Amino acid sequence: MMRRRAVADAEGAKDESAWAYPTLTLKWAERYYASERDLAAAVLDDIDALAAGGARASRAARSRRTAGSTAAAAHRRRTSVSPWRADGPAR
Repeated sequence: MMRRRAVADAEGAKDESAWAYPTLTLKWAERYYASERDLAAAVLDDIDALAAGGARASRAARSRRTAGSTAAAAHRRRTSVSPWRADGPAR
């Protein structure tokens, strides 16, 4: 819910040049809430693995979590803007 609101607010603010900083903040909020959602899903996977009681379930949950976090990290690297880079987002 909060992520969707941040996305909607950022969309509405992006056309207004005076709103550059608030737009940046809203984009950060969108990423933050997406990350929070992904972390919660990983914890739920871990709980399911513990409930299953098998090492095989644990390994599967770990590999799903690792694959998701690796993809999320790659996405952050491609879309984030570093204040130390003059050329903007990594491509």
